[in-house]
Amino acid sequence: MKYCCLIALALIALHQGQSANTLTQGEIGADSSVLDEYKLKSAKAAKGVKKRFKSSKYAKKGKSSKSSSSSSSITGIYQGHDVEDSSQQKLEILCTDGLCDITLQDPLFSTCYKFLGGFFGGIAFAKNVPENNLDNFTLCLYCKEENLTSSLPTSLEGSDINCGNGSTAKLTGNIVIPPEGGLFREGPGFYYYKISDPRIKDGLNSGASSRIGQDDDEFANVSGFYAGIDTKIGSNHLLNIYCNNDKLCNIDLLAGSFDTCRAINGLDFYRGFGVARNILQDSLDDFEIKLYCLTAVELEVDINDPSRKPDAILTGNISRLQDGLLRRTGPGFTYYLVSKPASPKNDFAQKLYGIDVEDGSAQGLALACAGGLCDITLQDASFSTCINNIAGDIYLGGLAIAQNIPQDSLDNFKLDLYCVDDISQLSKGIDYNAAPVASLDGSMLFLEDGIIRRTGPNFMYSNIFWGDKLGGSSDKANKAMTISNGKYRGIRYLDGGEDEVFTTCADRICQVTVFTPIFSNCINPATNFNPYYNGVGIAMNVPEDSLENFEIDIYCIKRGQEIDFDDDKPTYTIGYGLVPVDPPGTLVRPGMDPDMFYYRTSSE
Repeated sequence: MKYCCLIALALIALHQGQSANTLTQGEIGADSSVLDEYKLKSAKAAKGVKKRFKSSKYAKKGKSSKSSSSSSSITGIYQGHDVEDSSQQKLEILCTDGLCDITLQDPLFSTCYKFLGGFFGGIAFAKNVPENNLDNFTLCLYCKEENLTSSLPTSLEGSDINCGNGSTAKLTGNIVIPPEGGLFREGPGFYYYKISDPRIKDGLNSGASSRIGQDDDEFANVSGFYAGIDTKIGSNHLLNIYCNNDKLCNIDLLAGSFDTCRAINGLDFYRGFGVARNILQDSLDDFEIKLYCLTAVELEVDINDPSRKPDAILTGNISRLQDGLLRRTGPGFTYYLVSKPASPKNDFAQKLYGIDVEDGSAQGLALACAGGLCDITLQDASFSTCINNIAGDIYLGGLAIAQNIPQDSLDNFKLDLYCVDDISQLSKGIDYNAAPVASLDGSMLFLEDGIIRRTGPNFMYSNIFWGDKLGGSSDKANKAMTISNGKYRGIRYLDGGEDEVFTTCADRICQVTVFTPIFSNCINPATNFNPYYNGVGIAMNVPEDSLENFEIDIYCIKRGQEIDFDDDKPTYTIGYGLVPVDPPGTLVRPGMDPDMFYYRTSSE
């Protein structure tokens, strides 16, 4: 079957997360009485969500009632949608010897935002939680103090992290494994789905390789795309590693916010990236990363220009905890493999992520081939060609496409780039009837393990489409053609943005939530023209057999606002639909122009 493709954007994936904070009076310190009104509202909003949709059963980690589709290992990195304030959260769980360290990342924790009024203001931890007690623990939230770069007190390290030692607030952790899969935090009522390689296991963090015959090569098979959390300031990290047959490695690092760059350019998101080139594979435990920061007048950097010096030098130094699990020993950040090997043979679909080491953005590349012809879509929320025409700090505005390219010509083709003409008319979309703004070199070289190099700019991309082996939540005969619970990504041709759809069905009743960092129709006077984290899409109690045609409510919000689902009315309601198509793990939203495709990026 021929299917048009769309891409996902890792850049926006970087700024995902938000306040999974359901706070009680006893959980806040004595000096935090100013949060009383917030606490009541947050608890009420969470109650409203759970009242409308909640599974009837939950299983505790390690118990026999655990779903057969849930992971045999809880260690990994997960993503969830905070439907109270429109953002996404990353949840990192690392279990060793029966004890788990949990980190919750959210670029817009509501508690911290009330203090700081900005993004990346906090990080939440729980240390040494018994693995069989994950349904009853507390997360300690630390908000960054004004004029400090770290969310943690400078004297605080590792085991010193506890809620009585300088934390701003306590959050309900309480993780259970429901039969429908994923993880569920009982306090706020949020679901999280694993995006890391499911082969990463609990308690195997000794550095020994599980690959036969490669135990004495610490960094064998290290190539891939990794996600992590900056535990100092609470931003997302993406780490791209490729080592060639000569055992020389290139490393690209992207963060939601580098403090060094933020001090230079004053921008909330991105505008900075790190690179290391031609590092010996057996020296990955001792190397440096060059950090480059961009400004409003320097939208691109030529890293090969000797006159352009890096703005800072970062410690690279990687150690391998196990296959697919790395740690940078300098800052102590952990990175989880989120890419999956794939073969570009016969009919195939791949959804890939890479880092643009010219303008510091993440790019999504969707590639679908059938019958010898391929459709390719390249998404980058900050195409420098388009950004030149956009006033202010806005990240939408362009999309590059190529259609019906012969499969044997993927090493030599062009992508047509289209830009939004007027950012004030974003909701009207891109005019694809107009002439392309530019022609980009799309030419691809297919490397091992599903890694692609665009030979023009020399950007590397790794496949993050996990497909679907699970089928739906119900016992249907044709599992491959039902919708599995999880996270799906799809590109909007309208404005070059991305929708991230979370589907959760239990007992044939479903909740569907839609996240996008920018709802173009919510940039309006009612939200003070808020461009980021400005809307939530949610449909509750949808019969599973009605997922092809249902309605979803969109709530537009101001920055830092939380939705009270009992009292607040949706701003508008739209028709929606999700239809499973080949290959398994692909969904189509019909009725769009063109139809919109989503790819499953949760790994379990």
